Amino acid sequence: MINEILKDGEIPSLIQKENFIGWIYQLDYENACVMTNDIWKEKVLGVPNNCF
Repeated sequence: MINEILKDGEIPSLIQKENFIGWIYQLDYENACVMTNDIWKEKVLGVPNNCF
Protein backbone atom coordinates (compact mmCIF):
# COMPACT_ATOMS: atom_id res chain seq x y z
CA MET A 1 0.00 0.00 0.00
CA ILE A 2 2.74 2.51 0.88
CA ASN A 3 4.45 1.85 -2.47
CA GLU A 4 1.23 2.79 -4.28
CA ILE A 5 0.95 6.03 -2.29
CA LEU A 6 4.56 6.94 -2.98
CA LYS A 7 4.26 6.12 -6.66
CA ASP A 8 1.04 7.98 -7.42
CA GLY A 9 0.69 10.45 -4.54
CA GLU A 10 0.81 14.22 -4.77
CA ILE A 11 3.59 14.68 -2.20
CA PRO A 12 6.22 12.57 -4.01
CA SER A 13 5.47 14.53 -7.19
CA LEU A 14 6.67 17.67 -5.36
CA ILE A 15 10.17 16.23 -4.87
CA GLN A 16 12.67 17.75 -7.29
CA LYS A 17 15.97 15.86 -7.17
CA GLU A 18 17.79 18.70 -8.94
CA ASN A 19 16.81 21.03 -6.06
CA PHE A 20 18.10 18.83 -3.22
CA ILE A 21 19.46 20.88 -0.31
CA GLY A 22 19.38 18.32 2.50
CA TRP A 23 17.15 16.14 4.61
CA ILE A 24 15.40 16.15 7.96
CA TYR A 25 17.22 13.93 10.46
CA GLN A 26 15.14 14.69 13.55
CA LEU A 27 11.50 15.73 13.74
CA ASP A 28 9.12 16.36 16.62
CA TYR A 29 6.09 18.56 17.28
CA GLU A 30 8.15 21.72 17.78
CA ASN A 31 11.38 21.31 15.79
CA ALA A 32 12.84 19.85 12.64
CA CYS A 33 16.62 19.43 12.37
CA VAL A 34 17.82 19.68 8.78
CA MET A 35 21.19 18.45 7.50
CA THR A 36 22.48 20.62 4.67
CA ASN A 37 25.70 22.19 3.46
CA ASP A 38 26.86 25.19 1.46
CA ILE A 39 27.59 23.23 -1.72
CA TRP A 40 24.02 21.91 -1.98
CA LYS A 41 22.58 25.35 -1.21
CA GLU A 42 24.85 26.98 -3.81
CA LYS A 43 23.72 24.51 -6.51
CA VAL A 44 20.09 25.68 -6.08
CA LEU A 45 21.16 29.34 -6.11
CA GLY A 46 20.60 29.84 -2.40
CA VAL A 47 17.93 29.33 0.23
CA PRO A 48 15.86 32.24 1.59
CA ASN A 49 16.53 33.31 5.18
CA ASN A 50 14.29 31.73 7.80
CA CYS A 51 12.78 29.24 5.33
CA PHE A 52 13.54 26.24 7.52
